[in-house]
Amino acid sequence: MQIAAKPFHVPRGDFRALLEEGDVLTLLMVLVHFTGENEWLDLFSPYIRPVRTFSTSIPAELADRLRDRLSDLFHASPELPSRIPSIEELKHMMEVYVGEPVDDEYVTMLVDDMGLAPGGPWWDVSPMNVPAGFKVAIIGAGASAICMAITLKRAGVSFVMFDRNERVGGTWEENRYPGCGVDTPNHFYSYSFELNAGWSRYFAKRDELRDYLERCVEKHGIGASLRLGSEVAAVEWNADRNRWALTVRDGRGSIEAVEANVVISAVGLFSEPSLPNIPDIGGFQGAVLHSARWNSDGAEWKGKRVALVGTGASAVQLAPAIAGDVEHMTIFQRSAPWIVARQNYMREVSDGTKWLMEALPYYSTWYRFMLFWAYGDGIHTTLKIDPEWKRPGSVSALNEQARQTFEAYIRDQIGDDRDLLAKVVPDYPPYGKRVLLDCGWYQTLKRENVDLVTEPIRRILPHGVETADGREHPVDALVLATGFDARNMLASIEVLGQDGANLRELWGEEDARAYLGIGVPGFPNFFILYGPNTNYAHGGSMIFNAECQTRYVMSCLGYLFETGGDALVCSKAAHDDYNDRIDRLLKGMVWSHDSVRNWMTNAKGRVVTNSPWRLLDYWKLTKEVRTGDWEVLHG
Repeated sequence: MQIAAKPFHVPRGDFRALLEEGDVLTLLMVLVHFTGENEWLDLFSPYIRPVRTFSTSIPAELADRLRDRLSDLFHASPELPSRIPSIEELKHMMEVYVGEPVDDEYVTMLVDDMGLAPGGPWWDVSPMNVPAGFKVAIIGAGASAICMAITLKRAGVSFVMFDRNERVGGTWEENRYPGCGVDTPNHFYSYSFELNAGWSRYFAKRDELRDYLERCVEKHGIGASLRLGSEVAAVEWNADRNRWALTVRDGRGSIEAVEANVVISAVGLFSEPSLPNIPDIGGFQGAVLHSARWNSDGAEWKGKRVALVGTGASAVQLAPAIAGDVEHMTIFQRSAPWIVARQNYMREVSDGTKWLMEALPYYSTWYRFMLFWAYGDGIHTTLKIDPEWKRPGSVSALNEQARQTFEAYIRDQIGDDRDLLAKVVPDYPPYGKRVLLDCGWYQTLKRENVDLVTEPIRRILPHGVETADGREHPVDALVLATGFDARNMLASIEVLGQDGANLRELWGEEDARAYLGIGVPGFPNFFILYGPNTNYAHGGSMIFNAECQTRYVMSCLGYLFETGGDALVCSKAAHDDYNDRIDRLLKGMVWSHDSVRNWMTNAKGRVVTNSPWRLLDYWKLTKEVRTGDWEVLHG
């Protein structure tokens, strides 16, 4: 099999200059992919360190030789054919690229992601044999919902998508706080069927992320099936008709009844704000803002004394963005976050790199694999608890290495301020909470108009905050950067299944469970995207997850249509067995360590949001439906 490369209408000198802006190891992969000149791998491998450490340094002379060879290669023929490396070659290339061993199964995944598999890429679906009148209802219009809708449209399945907001984007529509952005590299936080070569930054901000999703909606023509400003309040299974009855409320409060064969929840984990339980907060007489419901033009906080409650992901982005505009900021911290530097975090993407992403064959897909490894599976072992490891503050030798690296960065940022250093070095293992990327946090803490307070908040005063030591901190505005109520999944929607089973009651207090995070026994034709235990707290990409789950749901629908049934319902045995497996695995992960307290764990100590799997594992689990795990219902 050969795939013709795009013709290059770029003068040799200009092309050589463009190569200067490319990532040298990604260019190495492109060269070997096209030519099979494996000797280049031997030349580079002595200099390559594990990519997750971001510490590789290639000699300039060697990098120049590589670029010269690529320049010669692509100008020898305007229609250079692309060879397909063998499985053995690809594995060797991957191991050199990431600087450490790679399981054979990753090769299969890469081939699929590149569209080189015999059946083509997963998203190239054929029209399904859909029964007349069959309709799917999607709740939400964020990244997962859009992925699902585009795939349903390609398969010829009728659908309607509801969202309470007036624009698509999900969390990127609702989160508007200053500094809001992604902490996953953009070239991995993109649909594999809609790679975006035009990202302005390696880690884009909120507006650009939402605009990307809006462009996907427009390009793939799913806007006609959108019902914006429409909130789904309840869904109820009608056993007589084997269909779902949805109660939909618009912005004026009008109620509409809608019927659908299938309901897909794509509301995700991060839809409802978490409100702190602080005594007397209702008596505060200044402005109160929440990062998840930001509606401020700045009048409430610019030039004012601001209390920032929380030091999680949103706070770490928000504080540096507003510190220069406030009179004074007091940050109230319960526990210090692990915050690290990341390659390219503050950088814009050069025009030359954008061109390479768009025009140089396989550059973008190889680059995505590097990000997949560096921000995902390459660090998964660091999360596992070694039961023989006894050193406080880490859970294994590898985890201790991460602690030393992270702590060295913090010390470098803080300098000789011992009091501040004592406050900002976490006392729990790395990855016990999501590791955050530094967008100026430590430099913000060193500002003269910023104080970091670690004493617990006792209560809120009408014009200030009182801490447990009795000190009063006068403030004009409260900024609550306290995240989302992720443990109470689907709390805003009443879901009634077979025999009137109530999903909220079934799950109980903060204890949601689902098979693959997708299916729940007793709730036929009800599928969940970004559901229980599908969050990657160490990295990964939610869009990668969305594609896995979309592919799985499509496989379920294909099976339903083949059987001629009315509905599929997850078997209790498959559900319980799966949840027993992940509970056992999660007990061996850092989030379950005795020293860790986080929003991912419920009051009983069970991790309810996070996935114990490698990304590869979940990709395999969701590749296609295991028919024995689902019961077919007939009318």
